[in-house]
Amino acid sequence: MITTEEIKAKYWALEVLASNNQADMGNISGSLETSKIDMNPHQIEAALFALKSPLSQGVILADEVGLGKTIEAGIVISEYFSRGRTSVLVVAPASLCQQWQAEMQEKFNLPTRVIEAGIYGKALKSEKENPLLFKGVTVCSYNCAVQLKDCMKQYDWDLVVLDEAHKLRNFYKGKTKTADGINEAFYGKKKLLLTATPIQNSLMDIFSLVTIIDPHILGNEYSFMENYLYSERHHIELKERLKCVLHRTLRKDVSEYIKYTNREAMTVAFNPTPAEEELYREVSAYIQDVSKIAVTTRYRTLIVLMIRKLMSSSTAAVKGTLEKLMERLCRIEKLGGNTGDLIVFDEDLLEEYQDSLSDFDDRCRNAYAKNYPTDADLKAEKEFLQSLIDKAGKIEVDGKTEKLVGAINRGFEKIREKGGLRKVIIFTESNRTLNYLFDYLSAHGFKDKIITFNGQNNSPLCNRIYNDFVENHSAELTGSRANDMKKALVAAFREEAEIMIATEAAAEGLNLQFCSLLVNYDLPWNPQRIEQRIGRIHRYKQKCDVVIINFINKQNLADVRLYDILQYKFKLFDDVFGASDEILGTLSDGVDFERAVASIFELCRTTEEINRAFDELQASLGVKRDAKMEETRQLVLENLNPTTQEKLQVIKRRVEDYLERRKQIFWDLSVIMLEKNHPDMFINPARQVFGPFEEQVFDRPSDIVFNKNFNFCLDFSSRDNNRFLSPQDRKAVWRGATPYNPDSEFGRIILREALAQPVEACHLLLKAGDKLKPGQRGRLILSLFRQNAPEKSFRLLSAVIDDHGEALNLKPEDIFDNVRKTAAPVEMGYQDLIRRLHERNIAEYEKSEKHRVDVLLKIEVDKLTRWLADEKQAIHLKGEKMKNKIGNLKRQFKLEKDFAKKLALDEEIKRLQKEMNDNEFNTFDIERELEKKCNRLIGGKKRNLKLNYTIEQVFDVTWEVKS
Repeated sequence: MITTEEIKAKYWALEVLASNNQADMGNISGSLETSKIDMNPHQIEAALFALKSPLSQGVILADEVGLGKTIEAGIVISEYFSRGRTSVLVVAPASLCQQWQAEMQEKFNLPTRVIEAGIYGKALKSEKENPLLFKGVTVCSYNCAVQLKDCMKQYDWDLVVLDEAHKLRNFYKGKTKTADGINEAFYGKKKLLLTATPIQNSLMDIFSLVTIIDPHILGNEYSFMENYLYSERHHIELKERLKCVLHRTLRKDVSEYIKYTNREAMTVAFNPTPAEEELYREVSAYIQDVSKIAVTTRYRTLIVLMIRKLMSSSTAAVKGTLEKLMERLCRIEKLGGNTGDLIVFDEDLLEEYQDSLSDFDDRCRNAYAKNYPTDADLKAEKEFLQSLIDKAGKIEVDGKTEKLVGAINRGFEKIREKGGLRKVIIFTESNRTLNYLFDYLSAHGFKDKIITFNGQNNSPLCNRIYNDFVENHSAELTGSRANDMKKALVAAFREEAEIMIATEAAAEGLNLQFCSLLVNYDLPWNPQRIEQRIGRIHRYKQKCDVVIINFINKQNLADVRLYDILQYKFKLFDDVFGASDEILGTLSDGVDFERAVASIFELCRTTEEINRAFDELQASLGVKRDAKMEETRQLVLENLNPTTQEKLQVIKRRVEDYLERRKQIFWDLSVIMLEKNHPDMFINPARQVFGPFEEQVFDRPSDIVFNKNFNFCLDFSSRDNNRFLSPQDRKAVWRGATPYNPDSEFGRIILREALAQPVEACHLLLKAGDKLKPGQRGRLILSLFRQNAPEKSFRLLSAVIDDHGEALNLKPEDIFDNVRKTAAPVEMGYQDLIRRLHERNIAEYEKSEKHRVDVLLKIEVDKLTRWLADEKQAIHLKGEKMKNKIGNLKRQFKLEKDFAKKLALDEEIKRLQKEMNDNEFNTFDIERELEKKCNRLIGGKKRNLKLNYTIEQVFDVTWEVKS
């Protein structure tokens, strides 16, 4: 006879499989259990939106900045994995690829790797496995995806995630390499677009993004312009059409759950020393002279821009720059000019511009060939450069640096008052400045309290920190040295150091919310990069207000005016939210803004010229954000998906209840199956941990050597705290516990074993409770509704009656959770009655599923019907446009006096008239073909939505409540 434990395990396994204790939560059950993060209700709501329709070609998640769109995407991707759909591609800006890999691995336990076009080519040439066949999350840059578009479009991706999707907003123009390449590579694939700014400068932005997902949602470009771009009364209609594809949450909607901290700016004014001023003037004059040999390359604009930024950083950076220029002159002298076009002054600084080199390929492309230097020219320039290097070498401490220690201490005092930790991150754009500051601060009270972070992280200090981390935190290693180095340095900063000095390499992908003080030792000219810096500390889970210290050279008017724009126009340093995503969104990648600033530094000499140039730059920013466009954006996007605090509160409660129940029953059935089928496992119920070694799950030994491998270890309560022994080095090495859940490898084994248990007819003896009273008797039938199409899902359907034939409002869990003992079957009657009741319940569920499918089908049919109307409208709009053009030409013909021009106009009118007549003649056939295409598409949707299912009866038992 089946035992009490076996029947409980069987039912609990069915409940886990069916995920039926919360209907909506079942759509994301896999991601809820496998992730390592605390999800917010709005993120769960967004993920449910993305997963709601099996026919959808994708959606846009457009939450405002700081609400966790990456987490939302991770939830969706995790759910795809839990359903066995493991071919997922993430396309992101190159600078964010490593961050995506780290987040998918660390927060969602997903196998992830980054590919590049070069790596892909090498793998194919060496006859290795195609990197695109990886069953996991593949991450690549936009540039890589476009380069490999012919390969990408041949691969059957389950999901393509496009991060920072506003980069595709010019797709409608038809001449954008990136947007066209992405559309070609992933046409027809299901997509998830992430952007905080779906509409930036025009409604055509949202048209482009939606069309990349599904060209049938908003129809034809011409009809869209006519209906929505030129006709404001239709904006409400546009909002309705977007509801099926775009989800947006605003910060104000989630204020109850996400407590945002404030930003407070501290400005530290400094005066350069006379020696610094003299050096600055001479270097500035040198790089402004277009005849100078060392800076004459096709990338002169970029080189001069980088030199000016290094001049604002430190004398150490300037000295290193001058030495690089001297090296180039020496190579020119030795090699006759074949020295390359790009001078690497600073690897981290150059990395910022790798994706924008073509923007700086300027008019100086052929300048060097036209001005071949003489030996005398080279000698004179080398002597001048050497004099500048000597002057720089005599400046030991900058005027700005002398203010640094005092600024840090004042910042620490402010942070102490706010309840923050004594930690500060100092950003600089130059590696040389980083090393200079490390030495200076070490000698002025911070020795052994500093760590550094740059693009290489290969210093002796970094290597020591990395080796210590590997030895003591081996469970947290990812296998990527770059990622593990990041984790090691962040851990060292969090646990030990007071100061982290970093280049822009730390401005993306680091979570430093434990730090509340940031110093911009030098300011990038790109506002987006400043926002990225501040975003390292001013982010979700920051517990106190953050303080941002900026250094300003009061003697340099251009520096002062630039800071004013960054502070007051972009609002980077104050307020709760910092720079608005709408304002930063207008800058594209910020390169144009940087070039404008560089031009001012390069060309403006007098106070009047500098003020006028910055006034024009500030005014140009205002023009881009006109009030009318702002009104349109709000009308179309705000309240698109109404999110109330009450709605989010309900989601929060349901998630908590769902996880509490599901985790507990999975642990309980795991214990039963382990004791039955895996008796060699040691189980610690108090900690909810099991493993093959007693020392793993109970007291930790001081030194034990193991010669036996093990496979699994559970830590359901706190993956971060519990430990188990790893035999990899055949010695005691403590590591974090292996994730265990219904979707983990061993979790699936346990679940299969529980589901495979045979069920026998039996009588259940139950313990009394709130819903079960002593003496109650009855019968239960339970079936598994296994849906195979349009999407795979499971549902438990049941019927419960008492011994008088009355239907009871009891759930199966009310019965099986309270089983005390199983007994031999007893006769209770009413078998036909309960079967009819059960069949009625099944029929009602079938009806509800068919209704749900009908609703989904109606959405698709309505979408395609509107698309057909848009296409027909576009045909007539083109005809009207041609008719108007002919009319204009006829008026010109009447007014034209020149016979030759009159003749040419007549020929053009006849040509257009013939084209218009041909189009009108073919209009009927074109419309008929469109109707056929629409019907084919609708037919395909109907076939894909056809309901297919089987029903398997699992339990037919009698029960009785004992006192």
